[in-house]
Amino acid sequence: MNYLDGTNGDEEMQLQATGKSWAALHVRSQDRVVKAHREAIGRRVLSYFEQYFCIAKQARVACIFAEDDCIKSQLDSAPAERGLFVPPKNLALNLGLVYFPQFVRDIIAPVDERTWKCIFPYAGMILVHGSTCDTDIGLTLTFAHELQHFLQYTNEKTNLATK
Repeated sequence: MNYLDGTNGDEEMQLQATGKSWAALHVRSQDRVVKAHREAIGRRVLSYFEQYFCIAKQARVACIFAEDDCIKSQLDSAPAERGLFVPPKNLALNLGLVYFPQFVRDIIAPVDERTWKCIFPYAGMILVHGSTCDTDIGLTLTFAHELQHFLQYTNEKTNLATK
């Protein structure tokens, strides 16, 4: 599978986003109560952003709350890293989708069964590490911080590119 052949044009994202929420929340947990609690926190943060920030209509973000620290060691990231925001196209070109577990790849770059190419239905991906999700304050602050990066990317791409 060649994930670099995936689509990421504005037209494709607009088609994918039609009738869908700007943020897709994916919470991983074996415990139903923990999963429901983390989903509630995520929805509250998303609600706050919808109320107080301008969100581009066609932009969509996949928000993944992991059950573990699934990529920290593979990316050789700092121990203090709590989460990350990355545009999926940058994942394919720079970081490599192979560093992510299959469940993450299935969300951010699913395979089109007709063409056998990856598509990128989101303008970005937020991943909050499992250890960050252990506390409400860690989850809330990290998720809000990464959402700010997403808004910067979608609303002010030129400013983000120069930093």
